[in-house]
Amino acid sequence: MEDSRKLRNKRYSVHSITDRENLSFSARNYSRFKYGDFKIAQKFGHDLVSYFGREILPTLNCQNILVFSSPYSYLPTASYHLTNCFLAELRELNLGLNISEGKIDREQTYVEDYGAMSAEERYNLIKNDTYSIPNQPNQNTTLLFLDDISITGTHQLVVEKLLRDLSISNKATFLYYATLDNNDISPNIESALNSSAIKTTEHLTQLVLEGTFKITTRAVKFLLCCPAEELLKFIQCLSENKMKHIIKTIIDGGRKNNYDLIDEYKGNFTLLVDCK
Repeated sequence: MEDSRKLRNKRYSVHSITDRENLSFSARNYSRFKYGDFKIAQKFGHDLVSYFGREILPTLNCQNILVFSSPYSYLPTASYHLTNCFLAELRELNLGLNISEGKIDREQTYVEDYGAMSAEERYNLIKNDTYSIPNQPNQNTTLLFLDDISITGTHQLVVEKLLRDLSISNKATFLYYATLDNNDISPNIESALNSSAIKTTEHLTQLVLEGTFKITTRAVKFLLCCPAEELLKFIQCLSENKMKHIIKTIIDGGRKNNYDLIDEYKGNFTLLVDCK
């Protein structure tokens, strides 16, 4: 990337990806986390808290921390659940910090497989997204941005640009569960990680039935793009297991995310509404 697109703040991470075949974390767990396994979100959150306390907290020189997950509209991302788990455990530790939660609003969405794109393709896809931070943070507050993975740094670039555009000059720290730190590894490793455990609607159905599932945008998009007959099987299974409330949650959240207006999603969205 050109100089104007270089990260201005350091990326901290629990795990560093330097060898595609030898990861220091479970690809299967990461995939399940992305699709809504809350137990794994709790584990990842614990790992982030431990890293934060060991590596970042001693350097902050600040008692006030405002924590953000990755940008989202209404339906939560996996990063949102991760951030909530991080916040819950950090508050329980009672470290004498004033901890608040912020939100970066996002208006656009896309149907493309972001994880399979190059750095340039990612940047071109999201550079025109509309982001906002509703409330201006106090000057004596450190901003902590959490996300599950950083592959090319594109989302961080967008957040850093947003801070500059809003004239927010607070100290900012970016913390990830994992970062890609080997330029010889293709960014499409993210797509492989996302689908490591959840490749079919049957896999997702099994995850939901285990009882540790929480809605994520990835799971919803997956269902809205799958073959209609597979979606019907998913709906039938939830109905048989008295879990049709999940369908209503998907419909309500999908409308608030404007998924019902996206051509690629309309067919399955209508199917969900008809079967609720």
